[in-house]
Amino acid sequence: MVAAGAAAIIGTMLDWVTVTPPQIVPLSQADRTEPFTGWETGHGIYIVGAAAIVIVCAVLLVVRRRSFYAWGAFLASIVVGGIGISNYRGLDSLFYEQMDRIGRASPALGITLVAAGGIVGVIAAAAGVAASPSTRTTPTT
Repeated sequence: MVAAGAAAIIGTMLDWVTVTPPQIVPLSQADRTEPFTGWETGHGIYIVGAAAIVIVCAVLLVVRRRSFYAWGAFLASIVVGGIGISNYRGLDSLFYEQMDRIGRASPALGITLVAAGGIVGVIAAAAGVAASPSTRTTPTT
């Protein structure tokens, strides 16, 4: 879970999208526009906050061994993955509108790390819930 949270935080800082302006002649690498990061989309603060919750819950799960922290990491991972995957799937429409309908958006490493961090976080948190010792007691008669 710590690695998933770290991947989401790092992915927010990296390039999410590169926008290629429309041209009739073939483009070189120098003709591409500056890439967008997660901070520039406005979703970065939510991803970093949720990823920090995942990391804190992972540490508390190891220290306290209560499934409550695994459930917290599970919900925070759903937030990270939901934002990352929805932005990945909506690259053309989201950035198409933000760029005043000029250019073609292509995914970069950062948005892939965020989406992967969310997916891995959900799986790891579910494993943490399953591995947490039960606090239920059976009634004695």
